[in-house]
Amino acid sequence: MKHSFALILIALCATFNLSAQSTSPAEESKSLSDAKQRVVVRYEQKVASVNSGSGLMSFPAIDVLAAEFVSIGDDSREYKVLIDITQMITTSSTRQSRVSIPHEELETLISAFSVLQNIDRSNSTLPNYAAFYRTKGDFSIRVFFTGRVPTYEVEDTSVGGVGTSLSQANFAQLATALQSAKDILDRISANE
Repeated sequence: MKHSFALILIALCATFNLSAQSTSPAEESKSLSDAKQRVVVRYEQKVASVNSGSGLMSFPAIDVLAAEFVSIGDDSREYKVLIDITQMITTSSTRQSRVSIPHEELETLISAFSVLQNIDRSNSTLPNYAAFYRTKGDFSIRVFFTGRVPTYEVEDTSVGGVGTSLSQANFAQLATALQSAKDILDRISANE
């Protein structure tokens, strides 16, 4: 453990070309910017958790977080929603993944939730349907109807990503959580 800490420290010193002389935070920021190095700080706020399953099999499957990424040196900022998805494999085993959705994609995604929640069989005489929306990144939402009630799913479509099914009420709760996260990001990005 001490050996790996020393290697990390050496790597940091070599990367940032640290010297023994004292510098101000502004000078350090400028030197990072000049060296084309970026240190990015992620600030986040958990907005909501959404459950999957029902009754005894209900578990927190999705966490929605509002995030601000600040680049030290040039003070550039990015705003995103982070969605942590947990997929239950067995009662004692889960898999997790995280998707990142840029602030500018949120309005379209929230509109897609509304459209998927309101699809019905009135547009066709065929009994079953499936509809989906995928962000520019790796997040997908779907609705299927092959029986009495629609099935809603969310998924990280990246390699190794996971997905989970939601009830109609939990799907609506996720849409509300995304709207709340968007409102937070709208407010902090307006203060920039």
